[in-house]
Order: sequence, then C-alpha cells, then structure tokens
Amino acid sequence: MRSTGFAVARTQRPPCYPARLVATHSSWAEPDLAYDASVPEFTAEVVLRNADTLATGGKWADAPDASPSRLRKRKTFASGCEACLDESGVPYDAARERYLFPGGRTGVRGRGLLGRYGPNHAADPLVTRHSPATGELEVVVVMRRDSDSVALPGGMVEPGDTVAGTLYGEFTEEAARPNGAAERLFRDARYNRGVVYRGPVDDPRTTDEAWIETTAVHFHATADIAAELVLEVSDQQEIRKVMWKPVAEIGVMYASHKDWLDAVAEKMSTEPTEGGDARASKARATHGGRQGAKGAAAAAADTASTGTPEEAGDEEVSGSPHAELPVDTTRHEADAGEEESGGSVLPADTATTTVVTSTATLKAAPGRARPLSKIFSLLRRRRTGSGPR
Repeated sequence: MRSTGFAVARTQRPPCYPARLVATHSSWAEPDLAYDASVPEFTAEVVLRNADTLATGGKWADAPDASPSRLRKRKTFASGCEACLDESGVPYDAARERYLFPGGRTGVRGRGLLGRYGPNHAADPLVTRHSPATGELEVVVVMRRDSDSVALPGGMVEPGDTVAGTLYGEFTEEAARPNGAAERLFRDARYNRGVVYRGPVDDPRTTDEAWIETTAVHFHATADIAAELVLEVSDQQEIRKVMWKPVAEIGVMYASHKDWLDAVAEKMSTEPTEGGDARASKARATHGGRQGAKGAAAAAADTASTGTPEEAGDEEVSGSPHAELPVDTTRHEADAGEEESGGSVLPADTATTTVVTSTATLKAAPGRARPLSKIFSLLRRRRTGSGPR
C-alpha cells in the first residue's frame, strides 16, 4: 500500500478546528522550538462534556487530566504489531505526559473531536461484489454528511465491543438492513478475505495527541449473498446515501479509504469471477475508468432495476436530509482491565488472510472471542437504546 505521509492530518481539518500550524520539522525526532511555542491547542466542547469522569454525558471521552498510568496500557498498532503504548515506541511528551501521533506533528495540539488521548480505535468493512450485469468489481460506499465525500462504512469501537461486532454493527447501521444475508456475510469464513490494513489512519480529525487507528477487513459477497443484501441508510445523521459503486470509477475517498480499496482491487484482479476467468476479472477491476458506452449502458440498466442511481453504475439509497453532522459520535476502545478492542477482534473460525497490512495479522485471542451469534443479539438489543455513535 502506498504511503500517504499523513498529508491529510497535516493539511486538512474539520471546520471547528483552528488553522493548523505548519511545522518546520514534521518528525518528532527533530526539535522544533518555534512549533512548540506557537502550536494551537483545541479540544471540542462536545468531547469535554462527555468525559468518563462526569456524572452526565455519554462517558466516551477521557477527562482532560487523564492519568499517564491509564494511557500507557492502551493498545496501538503503530509499530507494526499490537503493543501497549509504553512498549510500542510511539513518541512521548514527558512534559505534557501525553503520547504523540506516530505520523509526526499535525499543527494542532489537544484532542480535537476525538475522545481519547492516543489511539482511538475504529473498524471499517470493505464489502465487494461482482456486478450481476457487467461483472465489474463493485464496493459498498457511503456519502458522508460532514464532508460529502465517498467513504467506506465504518465507525469507532465502543468500550467493551470487539472489532468483529463493530464491523457488522457499523455496516448494518450505515449501509445495509440487518438481515440473514448480512449476518452470513460477516459470520461465514468463506466470505472473509482478511485484514486489508491495521494501523494509524490519515484523517482530518487527527491532532498531535489523538489519532485514529483502524482495522479494515475485506468481505466479498457472492452472487447469492449480494442479491439478498438490502442497502439502506439507518444512520441518517451521519450518512446521506449508500450505493454499490464500480471500483474503477472511484477517485478520491475519505481519509485513507482509497489506499485500502486499491489493495483489494489489485488482489481481486487476479481472481476469477463467478462464471468468468481471471483475465476478465482483471480487466473489470483495472483502475482505468469505465469500459465504454456499452459497459455504462449495461450498468445503468442494472441499477435501474435495483435502485435510483445518481449516475450510471451507482446503485444507491438515500437518507433524509439533515443540516449537519452531530459531532458527539466518537467511540473508543476500553482501557486495560476492560474488554479491549485489541483482544478478541474476530471469532476463531474467521479467516485472517492478510491482503496488505503494515501490522500483524488480525487474530482472535484464545478464550476472548465472542460468538458472532451473541454479538448480533447484543447489537439488535443495542439498536433500540440510545447513546453517542
């Protein structure tokens, strides 16, 4: 996977953030006294109101004075494998007693919109199929309300949740109806193509002291599963619409999502489609644009029978309009002593073949994995409750 150099984290920001200070030296290994003296500090009010030490609020954020002893045992994948922060080699500011973004200086100190100091863990499912009309490789993408950008469905791992539960939960909240096909797609090892990436994400919400680390997992829906998946927007506060979109048509995506999709497309290009050979699959997955007017017409005919596309080739479902994205939607991993996101991430019977990753292969810790049937049951009950997303 190509390296982005975390350009997004240094040059982009949510509207509520102050302007990022451009550092003379982006690496923490090189002193930058002018930066240290002038870098702005920002933590959103919504983060402060939801501190886990308050009697009110959602308790999904650290208190401003979170102790170093609490932070150092948090899990990170920044070093290429799972490790506690104090054993990972992640830079540490002894004066402020805070761990620093492994990608270097970002131009903003504090936590911004992120709840936790250090890594805030997330999970992103890449769900693909081969178009029933054209055979092209397609992926489920959403349009985000906060940036109106094309993105993969996904979200933050809640305290006590596993990555496996979050992958399914976010997909069925943001992109698809929670039916039998969705459960089979995420439960059956036949459809799990493995971890695409695990580690820090180049995200505009990143600050010097808080960042997102995700686990991106590829699930490929066969024709029978894909036919039964019902795309719909349940989380209409965050997501504007959802669609099957040809991979070859996707350009810019949110954060690092395009890197992961490119890795999946490259791997899938060497595999035969259902009812096709490897060469045909490679031609359909190549990032060279549409296959001409005939391919566009076929894709349009396909989507006309299955959805209301914004453009030919996009099978989409839209949500109701909202003025803006609420910002109190951050999730985070549990601290040491709780059930952590870095432990039982996938059930033991789930495939863990790595496509591309800068970290260790995702595996379940013995005795820690929850059966997905239990996870699905918990998710169904949780959907009727309340709390920040």
